[in-house]
Amino acid sequence: MNKMLKTSAMALALGFLLGGCGGGGDEAGSPMEFSTVPDAWELKGPDDVSCGVGQVDVKVIGGAAPYTLTNLVPDYVTIDKIEVGKNGTFTVTFLGACMDGGVIDVRDALDNHVQVELSNVKGDAP
Repeated sequence: MNKMLKTSAMALALGFLLGGCGGGGDEAGSPMEFSTVPDAWELKGPDDVSCGVGQVDVKVIGGAAPYTLTNLVPDYVTIDKIEVGKNGTFTVTFLGACMDGGVIDVRDALDNHVQVELSNVKGDAP
């Protein structure tokens, strides 16, 4: 068999192999681990009496877009979006009330979940 025919046969076999597993793209899943950056955030108040008021931007990485966001502590924080696209970001705004164990749930298109853990604590004594 000549070299050109062997190369064509190998390319055809590879095409069938990739076609059988979804083409090698990320439609069936992501090659990157599904996570957020940061995956946890603690805000500290200005003194030993008050908790903080502020914001943090969170980036979603990996998984399968789009991502649905659920705020499990709406009395303590707000989020600026309910859905983000691939490599999307959202902003968490702390409303000033002290809390520990707050969660924003992030669900991808394949129903995988990651959570951003939040806390808002009193600061240090002046």
